[in-house]
Amino acid sequence: MVTPRMDAVEEVTVTGAVPGVGAGAGSVQVAFTTRSGSNQFDSSAYLYWRNPKFNTNYYFNQVAVSAANPNGLPKNDVKLYTYGGRIGGPVVLPGYNGRGKAFFFFNMEHQRAPSSATRDRTILKDSSAAGIFTYDRVVDGVTTQQTVDILALARANGQITTLDPTIQSILARIKAATQIEGVISQTTNRNVDNYRFQPGGRGDQYAPTGRIDYNLTDKHRISATYYWQRFKSNPDLLNGVEVRFPGFANFGTQNSYRTTGSLGVRSTLTSNMVNEFKGGWQWSPNDFFSNITPAMFEDQGGYSLGFPLITGATARNGAAPRNTTTWSVSDDLSWLKGSHSLTFGGSFSGVHNRLNGYDNVAAVNIGFNETFDPAAGMFSSTTGAAFPGATATNLSDARALYALLTGRVSSVNGTARLDAATGKYVYLGDLKQLAKAYAFAGYASDSWRVSPTLTINGGIRWDVQLPFVPVTKTFSTITIDDLCGVSGVGSGPDGRACNMFQPGVQTGKAVPTYIPYDVGNASYKTNWTNLGYNLGFAWRPNVQDGFLRSILGNPDQATIRAGYSMTYNVERFDRFTSNAGANPGGTTSADRNTTTGFCLVCPGESWPVLYSQKNRLAAPAFPESPVYPIVATTANSLNMFQPNLKTPRVHSYSAGIQRSIGDDMALEVRYVGNMNKYAWAEENWNERVLFENGFYDEFLLARANLSANIAAGRGATFAYTGAPGTSPLPIHQAYLSGRSGAAVTNPALYTATQYTNSSFYNRFSALNPAVGSAAGALDTTAFRVNALAAGLPSNFWVMNPATGGSYIVQDREASRYNSLQVELRRRLSKGLLVSSNYTYAVRHSLSLQSIRFDRIEVNSTSVPHEFKFNFIYEVPVGRGRRFGTDMNPILNSLLGNWEFSGNARFQTSRFRLSNTKLVGMTADELSRQFKIRVYKDAVTGSTTVYSMPADIIANTRAAYSNDPTTATGYSAALGVPTGRYLKPSSDASCVAVYRGDCNAPDIEINGPLYRKVDLRIKKLFPFLSKGSLEVNIEALNAFANINFNHQLSPGSGAGTFQVTSAATDINTSGDPGGRVGQIVFRINW
Repeated sequence: MVTPRMDAVEEVTVTGAVPGVGAGAGSVQVAFTTRSGSNQFDSSAYLYWRNPKFNTNYYFNQVAVSAANPNGLPKNDVKLYTYGGRIGGPVVLPGYNGRGKAFFFFNMEHQRAPSSATRDRTILKDSSAAGIFTYDRVVDGVTTQQTVDILALARANGQITTLDPTIQSILARIKAATQIEGVISQTTNRNVDNYRFQPGGRGDQYAPTGRIDYNLTDKHRISATYYWQRFKSNPDLLNGVEVRFPGFANFGTQNSYRTTGSLGVRSTLTSNMVNEFKGGWQWSPNDFFSNITPAMFEDQGGYSLGFPLITGATARNGAAPRNTTTWSVSDDLSWLKGSHSLTFGGSFSGVHNRLNGYDNVAAVNIGFNETFDPAAGMFSSTTGAAFPGATATNLSDARALYALLTGRVSSVNGTARLDAATGKYVYLGDLKQLAKAYAFAGYASDSWRVSPTLTINGGIRWDVQLPFVPVTKTFSTITIDDLCGVSGVGSGPDGRACNMFQPGVQTGKAVPTYIPYDVGNASYKTNWTNLGYNLGFAWRPNVQDGFLRSILGNPDQATIRAGYSMTYNVERFDRFTSNAGANPGGTTSADRNTTTGFCLVCPGESWPVLYSQKNRLAAPAFPESPVYPIVATTANSLNMFQPNLKTPRVHSYSAGIQRSIGDDMALEVRYVGNMNKYAWAEENWNERVLFENGFYDEFLLARANLSANIAAGRGATFAYTGAPGTSPLPIHQAYLSGRSGAAVTNPALYTATQYTNSSFYNRFSALNPAVGSAAGALDTTAFRVNALAAGLPSNFWVMNPATGGSYIVQDREASRYNSLQVELRRRLSKGLLVSSNYTYAVRHSLSLQSIRFDRIEVNSTSVPHEFKFNFIYEVPVGRGRRFGTDMNPILNSLLGNWEFSGNARFQTSRFRLSNTKLVGMTADELSRQFKIRVYKDAVTGSTTVYSMPADIIANTRAAYSNDPTTATGYSAALGVPTGRYLKPSSDASCVAVYRGDCNAPDIEINGPLYRKVDLRIKKLFPFLSKGSLEVNIEALNAFANINFNHQLSPGSGAGTFQVTSAATDINTSGDPGGRVGQIVFRINW
């Protein structure tokens, strides 16, 4: 949380591959050493100044043109003023001279950053707001725009046409806001527009830093440091909680304090023995979004509204204050004995975590329930020609528009939280949860100089990480019996402890419960045998002649190094809080929906629920307080840790050779690799059953039914109608109608409306079947009641039907990394310093497709190729340099002490496609086509960016736009794909359920090159004997390269392969995109 400031830091040490046992806990360590004072006073003051006038504009601001803004949006108003000063030296006070005894250092820095960010929102077109739904229809290759008056359609069908007044007010305010600033542009969706604007904000960071050193005696020195930082963001652009539209009420701020301190004593015990004791802490309370109040939601009717199709009015509902306090103490003894350099040490550390969370209002989601809404028939292609040629996506958008205009509620979400003072639940209330974890370690290492040309390093470390434990009585936990539920403890795949994928086997606990998570109770067993180690050597072959001399170069520089280590990772604290915190006790769900929560439409009520019916949106009757054991419900999940978790560890190894090139350069080639084992991750053992219960086979029958019924003129229905080629569907009859036995074979009893509902039958497409989605559509609260009445077992779909999920933290994840690194370095000689590095890296990790299978190893490389370099060139002109070494001071101030420097990075990224096949091209050909293309509309002037050519985009969209009711199986709107394109892995002959099915291995390609070059010009003006003034002119991304965020996600949507953003980072590095100019002034004395 603390961000050390460069003027406060003396050095930074990063320990990566093959760390020594004394480097600390974990596999990677970063150490910052604070500057210290000396016997000489040293001071510096500085100003870093960035201003939009120095920058070029962000590309997507430039192209955001409209009639009102023909030149696009202006530059983001990102300004950065970082100013401060440091001073260090001996402590000299009246009557006390601390030279040689006491020293101080102090740095004060303030970063002021007024800025703006480019944000995109989605808004309704005026025609859509009036109820006119528009979509593209393709007939004989000709695309026309089709319109449907949804409100008139509803009126004709006897459905609600009254517009919701609150939502109408919000839509009107959105329209008014978009007239204030920003640019409106068309999208490929005919019903919405894109609105781009630049909300502003301000960030302030205050960062005083101090250090005191005091020599107690000639052999004992005490040092103390303290960092105090305050971060203020209003609004919090970093987390994207600025207003959704200009002038709207809801936004969030961040206000945090971040402090760290240390105390150390270094003692020279003998001439060859030194001991160092260190202690430190970090305390960083972060106050996220506590400025938000219920008053911010009055314009939404007192709720936080979630809209389909468009952006709503809510930036953030609840607040999330938190603080993680860490501390550590350690002692290290270094002993030089002969040719051995021995080190012994130990440490003890702790982490205390505090989380708070509350909501201001309940959240209401607006949406259309395709299963229960009485208006569902309006949007089915079987009920008439209301939407001729519409795709499934078109129909989904039409439903969403109707729901939005009429205010149909799809869920009301709220959480009741435990009030520690009263022991009772409060709807939307504040929950405070505390937890902690400790660790200790001991180590011994030796660096043995075997000979002048060979050094061997080795060590051993005992690392004990004590488990997470709760501190407050606001957590609950479960046992393995609860996790397994009604299916019972047994033998699951790969040794898992429950009976999985065995519907009907009910040997377990039918009613799982939660028990108190007692304060101090460990979440898993302690691993007492964690022994880490390292071994390495550095050998100088000292070859003086022969052909090896020509390979190795100068024998004084040629060095071969190799090493191996095994270290233990330190787990994130939110591994505990996200798992244990998800169990009820501290909270209880008060969600109202149709799946896992309390009833949205309760017995005696009817669909739909309208937002104007505020009396139907109240909180449900949740428990007054936690009464243990708490009975699990489908509104909650069951969460626990595997009791015998292994501590994650990393095996790290490297080997390399270094040789000199001439007198000033060195070349190093090295291999670096590591293997991460026993990494932790949650598994949901409530994976849906698709095969053992016969559903997969019935899915194929339902798909055949749909085709047979259409062929027989029965219309778009997958019901068993008795037509040739149709078959009974016992599972569907049980879930949709509660029927079994003879009723399954009677076509007249297939009366459920879902059989003719397009959202249901579209899942049976021959070209893109959705087995999992079809199963999920049946596995709802209401349909489960039907199935039980029909005699199906409660665990027909999942192992534990009493809960929304059975999650357990396992230690089954792993990854491995291998890289070749080539480094060329030139020391500062004749005014030139260069350092460059090329890395080729490959990373593989285990991926869990299904808990019924072993994990598979996949290539997870993100950056396979990377080249970076930096340089400094001192112009050889001026006093003390090659030319003009005795130059006149006045002339030197003009011509002398110039310096050029810069750094650059070039890299490629790896992209992966899963469950996808290529048609008409190979992966290499796809890779060659994967590049930026810019299209400009000659009429509107709008610019659209894609990462694929037009023919691949159009045909890929067609391949993913399926309609099982047409003769081809493709939608009438987009037609049949031809030529080259991407398609789903399934087809009429094979149904893909898991990744890689249907002979569709992952497709991996390298993306376009990322390029960034930073340049700097520095001029030094010396004055007096030791003073100087520095002026730096810097150009970050000097050549204004546009590093697009490339898209490789096939689909049917109009935005498929569309690129809408490029690399920016206004929050951390102050980069709004484009070239960024900076001027730096520094005075030293």
